[in-house]
Amino acid sequence: MFNRSLKKILQEQSAELHLLRQQVEQMDRGMLSIRLDAQFRICAFNRLFSETLGYSDGHLHGRPLSEIVPPYVKDLPCFHAFNRAVGRFEPVNDEYRYLRADGTLAWLKIYW
Repeated sequence: MFNRSLKKILQEQSAELHLLRQQVEQMDRGMLSIRLDAQFRICAFNRLFSETLGYSDGHLHGRPLSEIVPPYVKDLPCFHAFNRAVGRFEPVNDEYRYLRADGTLAWLKIYW
């Protein structure tokens, strides 16, 4: 009897995990994705993100996010507000400016 309830819980959790993995996979295929560590270094991203900005994987991984932000943006109040919000794990979404590998500007709608 004890094992039966644990098996049921495990089965339910496995089904939920499968569903969540499917959702993440769908989002990864259809959206740009980037993850930052506590120091705002790029620790993970999907192919769409690197292709959109024209960077190789080696160039992005481990780099500070600020390296792909135009220099003038770093002085704007919105950039400091973004850093504070992300540092507190608060949801943020807006259009953000990034530099492509060729130096041109890219505006990306991002949900953090």
